Amino acid sequence: MWTTCARTAPLHLTPRASAASVAPRSTRARSTRPSGSWEPRRAAGSVGVGVALTKVRGLTTTAEAPAAPVTGTIHKWPKREIKGLLQELKSSEPILVKYLEYATDPWVTDYAELRPLMEVHFEHISHESVDQLEAWRTKARSRCGLRVQGCMTTPIFACNTPIAGEIVEGELNDINYTIQQLKRGRFFALVACDVHHCGFVAGAGLAVKREDAKQLAAQQALERLFFPEDPVEEVRRSGNQMREHELHSGARLPAIQAAETLAVLGDKLEDVHISAFQPLGKAWQAAISCMCLDTRVTGPSADYDRTVALALAGEMFMSRLRWYMRVPAGDPHEPELWAATWEQRRASLGKPWSGRTSVLKHEIVRLQRLGKQTSDEDEIARLLPSESRFETWQQHLEQAQVLRCSRLADANKEKKPGRAAADAPPVVRRSFRRAKPAEDGRRKELQGVLPAEQVREELGQIL
Repeated sequence: MWTTCARTAPLHLTPRASAASVAPRSTRARSTRPSGSWEPRRAAGSVGVGVALTKVRGLTTTAEAPAAPVTGTIHKWPKREIKGLLQELKSSEPILVKYLEYATDPWVTDYAELRPLMEVHFEHISHESVDQLEAWRTKARSRCGLRVQGCMTTPIFACNTPIAGEIVEGELNDINYTIQQLKRGRFFALVACDVHHCGFVAGAGLAVKREDAKQLAAQQALERLFFPEDPVEEVRRSGNQMREHELHSGARLPAIQAAETLAVLGDKLEDVHISAFQPLGKAWQAAISCMCLDTRVTGPSADYDRTVALALAGEMFMSRLRWYMRVPAGDPHEPELWAATWEQRRASLGKPWSGRTSVLKHEIVRLQRLGKQTSDEDEIARLLPSESRFETWQQHLEQAQVLRCSRLADANKEKKPGRAAADAPPVVRRSFRRAKPAEDGRRKELQGVLPAEQVREELGQIL
């Protein structure tokens, strides 16, 4: 399914010194050609995602703000031992290597400070977390693309399998568990999830029993995943909330356009995924990805606010989708036209394209709107003809025709020829003569030097 690259580094977030400050977003590359693959060392620059990080007060994970333990005391967790184990897994766990090998802060710091869920914080440990997490990896989808298991029932999530109910890849591409027994006999479990090749989510658990530690790690990972029930509406809602945002108000319109495009091109785009997730429980990542004309298109983003991250993902996704659909930078947002000319755009693949010219065979002439735009149905109904007003309009039309005929009759009255000749003014022939030098009012330096004056005598002889 994924063909662009084998190793993808996550987006880089740069925290500011002040907790209330927000890092400005880099310039959006709306009409520039995006890179076909992500090089890990230039993950943040190549994707062109503007990242804004806001240190939200009170932002804690379940492990940082645990409930009151059942026992009277909270046992100290082996911080040093777990920190060393995390460093070992960073270079041996495939999913962590894929996303953390070339990552920078805050991902590296957040990973080093990862705290597991401990059984002393829970009266009862649910043994369904592992199954629930596994359900997000293999989801049964119907033939038309609707997901019959899970919480998404949107027809844009297309499926390439011809058999209804066949087990196919879901939102999580891969799930890996690592369980190790510590010195004091307790078990430490770490689960790493690959979220459809756009990022990762990690969860950790600490318990006396091996299975309990695994369930706690899966539970923490589930708390950090967000798959909206109505993905398109969630993107549209996130865009609308950017209207009054101090830094990212410009992302409102592209995010809304992304939602409209996904709804209109539902039968054209394949393997669409929309998600938001917290890789390590603090900052949010969001991603919108799909297959467009046999090419994987991904719009990633990151922010400490989930809504902002989804809106920025919609903006980046829309910019890249227009490029791969070969829509010129200056063309307006017309998803219906893109759907109608889909085959022409497919036929243009493989040919050079500058990003500014249209690939359509026939030129499209866009006329400006005539009249004011209104959505009031009563106003439209008032302007349309009706039987009650038809007789009145007919009377007004007949009166206008009578007045026009009378005006034409008065204008076409024949006059007597003799009187017309007498009343006509005499025709006086105009004569022209050459002005004398004394009567020439021009400056002396202009007299006789003009081109017409130099050829005057020759023209007189010819005429």
